[in-house]
Amino acid sequence: MYSRLQSSTVKAELERFLGELLAADYEIHRGQARRYPARRLALRLRQQGFLPTQHFLDRFHEGVHAIGARFNPKLFGSDFYRARHYRQTRPGYNTRIAIMSGIPVVYRMGGENANRVVLVDVLPEGALPSVVPARPPRLREGEALNRLLRYRRQTGRDRRLVVGRGRNSSRSLLRDVGRPQTMDRSRATNPHYLTSLEDALRNFPGLRGQFSDVLLERMGINPHASPGTLSIGVTPMGMQVARELLQPGGALRILQNIPSGQHPHTVAQIIQDMLPAGATNVRVIYPLLNGLRHVLVVARY
Repeated sequence: MYSRLQSSTVKAELERFLGELLAADYEIHRGQARRYPARRLALRLRQQGFLPTQHFLDRFHEGVHAIGARFNPKLFGSDFYRARHYRQTRPGYNTRIAIMSGIPVVYRMGGENANRVVLVDVLPEGALPSVVPARPPRLREGEALNRLLRYRRQTGRDRRLVVGRGRNSSRSLLRDVGRPQTMDRSRATNPHYLTSLEDALRNFPGLRGQFSDVLLERMGINPHASPGTLSIGVTPMGMQVARELLQPGGALRILQNIPSGQHPHTVAQIIQDMLPAGATNVRVIYPLLNGLRHVLVVARY
């Protein structure tokens, strides 16, 4: 028995997945594909702890070439462990399936200690064999997870940015994760990137899609600022630029103190209304920092 996936959902998710899975390493222009070499793809997957078979690599390339999209193999591992997983109920089948944004990826456990994910096949989009839900594979002794995290650090996938302060600024009220880079329009704070947020991509175009986390820290909010004018605080245009600085799957965080006389929920709603479209998950937190209530909005793209 086969269960059909909703075509509209498949198309939307497939576009997102394909857009992520080749962003920097594989380009297709108006149907003219430049094939990502199989040996480089295999290397990328092995660096993330996977064991791809030749059949998987062939089917993977065929599917990408036929659809005509953009892939980034660097994100395969994180997408795999976040995907929905199933086991087949047909007798004699020990393979499992991960639905990676609508694409059924067939795998099994293998390797010397049977603790590596062996990528076996890619099924036609929109169809599944008879399956039941299953948990993702357990990572024995954290080996695969450590391999993935090490790979992400080596390739810069955990690069972080704080906007609204520089290297000379006082530390954030939120605990920094790692050593984030900074962005500010004031030379006195000695930021890594001396620019306003609105002009960041004009002054530093290479920053597009480079950060896994962007924090807009206590900059104030200015929801009615006119485009192209010098404005104080986070503007809708600045919010859009911050979103474009993110890697696929990255988090945009906005930390704001609560002005006198305003309700925390009102401030949170104003920030949420300014968020760029496309957020897959939005959370609102009200942390107490230095004795003062703040609003922290976290949106993942």
